[in-house]
Amino acid sequence: MIGSSLLLMLLVVVILYSSSASYVGYTLTRTAYLYQDNVKPPDGLGIVNIYSGSAITPITGIIPSRILAEAVKVRGVVAVWGEVTTPCLVNGTLVVVRGFPEKYYEYAGIRLVSGVLLDEGDFTGALVGSGLAKRLGLKPGDKLIVDSYFTSTPLILRVKGIIDGPPPYKWEILVNINTGKALRGINGYSVARIVYEPSTLDKEALQGVLGVKIKGNFLLNQAVLLLGKGLETTVNAKLLQEYYLARLGVPVGLLLAVALLSDALLSLLMVPLAWTIVSLRERELRVLVDEGLSQRRVKLDVGLVTFPFVLAGVILGLIAPLLAPPVLIMGYPVAYSLDASFSIAHVVVLTALYGVGIATAKIEQ
Repeated sequence: MIGSSLLLMLLVVVILYSSSASYVGYTLTRTAYLYQDNVKPPDGLGIVNIYSGSAITPITGIIPSRILAEAVKVRGVVAVWGEVTTPCLVNGTLVVVRGFPEKYYEYAGIRLVSGVLLDEGDFTGALVGSGLAKRLGLKPGDKLIVDSYFTSTPLILRVKGIIDGPPPYKWEILVNINTGKALRGINGYSVARIVYEPSTLDKEALQGVLGVKIKGNFLLNQAVLLLGKGLETTVNAKLLQEYYLARLGVPVGLLLAVALLSDALLSLLMVPLAWTIVSLRERELRVLVDEGLSQRRVKLDVGLVTFPFVLAGVILGLIAPLLAPPVLIMGYPVAYSLDASFSIAHVVVLTALYGVGIATAKIEQ
């Protein structure tokens, strides 16, 4: 009735449609978790990561410098440092350049993969996160032309080493802390980190330095503390980007709705695909109708014959984007993965729309 060549074409086209729909829809939902802060201290220690709660993004906030100077005096605090982040065009690609004090690499989980680490007075060297280096094809010795979005003077840096570490460092370029401040044009910090020994920490003193009074034992675990005008709250590190999106007026629910709408719109292509399948075999199908079969019965048979190929194509289309590299936004990956709820909804919508197409196809008398 259909023919093997037509079934093969159907399978290939459905894979393409499904891949496009699932990739676009899913990656849109993941932008709520674009910026990941998974910095953990060495075993046995705790950490508080401090961001600005009044900023509109996690990389553009400013943390008061006094926090670092006062926190280091608190009993039980092991290390305190600040970092400054700047969105920059690096060799024509938009990424984040982070000023980082060299002596705290170990506390942040940063390790050298190749090349050498920066010396304390190295203002022209740079370390590139392993994930970003792989995507941009960078290696030790390469030249970087850096144009900051906050200052107007281009800077030429040399890649000294490739590093690995937790997000966000894996997807950024690290430079000397003073080089980072120069790129940003400030003398403050975008994020402050306080590493402490839980059993000896003077929690009351530390909360006094931070100017907050938070119930519970949040300091016993990794936490993100947001400081701002009238705002002192903690969030899960995974939800950090979600908080800033909400500040921009883009709730996660809206992103999810747009993602599902995009997936559904692309999935509508399944309807004309079904019409095409029927039209390519219209002569054969019309003969069956002329022999006394109803159009409904003929369409049902076409649907039953082609459905396994459609279902296989949709499932393969869900899997195919796993082979593609992640989308990079400011250097950070929006990695595609199989989410159970999204995958089920995607399969149901595409197969249902294909069924609608078969049901509404015309077999001319």
